Amino acid sequence: MAQSPAPTTQKPPNTSQAPAKQEQNQRPEEGVLTKLREATDFPLPLLNPEWRVPVIVEFKGKAKSGLLGFLSKKDIPPEKIQQLYELSNAAPGKALVEAKGLLKTNPGASELYMVVAMCQQKAIAMSSAGDKAMLSGLKNSTIYAARAMAANGFSVGNVDRFLNIYALYLDREKRALEKVKKLMTQLAGDRAVDALKNDFNRAAQTMDYLLEEYKRSKGIVDYLRKIFHKSSQRKIPFDYISVTDAVQSCINGDMKKTVLYGTAAEVVEHVYFLLSALAHVPMLDPVVEYYQDIFQKPHISMNLRWTSIQSNKLNQRLKQVSIQGKAEEMQKASRKIFELNMAMIRKLSGVPLKKDFEFDPFLNLARVTLASFQAFNVDVQRKMFETSMQALENCIKSDASGKNTKTQMALELTQRLTQAMDMDREAAKTEGAAPAPGKKA
Repeated sequence: MAQSPAPTTQKPPNTSQAPAKQEQNQRPEEGVLTKLREATDFPLPLLNPEWRVPVIVEFKGKAKSGLLGFLSKKDIPPEKIQQLYELSNAAPGKALVEAKGLLKTNPGASELYMVVAMCQQKAIAMSSAGDKAMLSGLKNSTIYAARAMAANGFSVGNVDRFLNIYALYLDREKRALEKVKKLMTQLAGDRAVDALKNDFNRAAQTMDYLLEEYKRSKGIVDYLRKIFHKSSQRKIPFDYISVTDAVQSCINGDMKKTVLYGTAAEVVEHVYFLLSALAHVPMLDPVVEYYQDIFQKPHISMNLRWTSIQSNKLNQRLKQVSIQGKAEEMQKASRKIFELNMAMIRKLSGVPLKKDFEFDPFLNLARVTLASFQAFNVDVQRKMFETSMQALENCIKSDASGKNTKTQMALELTQRLTQAMDMDREAAKTEGAAPAPGKKA
């Protein structure tokens, strides 16, 4: 969704003496635009940099050179954190003040960020705040929950808590958008209000996109929660040093080495799943990038995981610029995804495919071809189509998983690609048909 344009008419003066008169003098489109802006503070750094959450990590070992500084921190007893969590249920306001006070001297304490997030969420839920205050409160809560993971609190439990708060914010935004839709319906016929329909439609598409990506993320985390059936395991953070150790141990063939709560292989797999989940949440890109780089090794299995996560992140950008109608940005993102996965496919030539992430490069080609189908000229589009079809054929031939699910996905994508190309050919035959948007180069 593009950022909301500036209003075409002058806003009434902001005076406290005559609010009723001000409201009466406000033009219909100004009221709609104000509500639309309030309802569209989407958690997308591409639209609003305030949503980008930088990594805040304290290392207990050798730091990754040039990436982060050190943050001093006094150890906070687990009993104190538990006390704050319990207090947040009975008196969230009191717990909030205490947790924020502790954060001043403990800026790297991930537990405190999550306590603050949960206190803010509970306090706003107990209040009678209006839509604007509710969204603002939930926004702060969501950002603090994200900071918990950015401050070395990257655990299954924290990711789950974050997604629960994130879902509340998205739900509140959706309700606010529905109110805008109702208001616009009531004012239908007003030319200035009707002119905002495109902005509203982009907002609605962005909302649908965010909710769909949230569901994908939540599905992965729910799967991990079943694996981590003990709540104590969900609290264990995946620190950079331990994840690096697990990855290197697997590369060295020592997959059963004990790391954190289990084997190196288990830690690698679970971190990969968590990063795959968070890659569906653009505001957490810095956290994903920080841990994702550990997998960027000259080792096929690790590099495949890195490529899978990177493709997912690039796909998020492609979806966002597509909603905004930015053809050149669509082309740029599509090319990056295509080239990244083609490079990996070349490395997998003749290799039997068994694990899910080994199939991803083949399937990603078809997906990006479909997602950017009319962003390129005919020649580029045809080349992408042919390359994707060949990749899907190789994917089916190399399927050694014994499950048949990936082969079925490849067959479905083959059908969708064929239908898309057939429809495009028919459109091209239509005399006087307008060229598809974005088909410049």
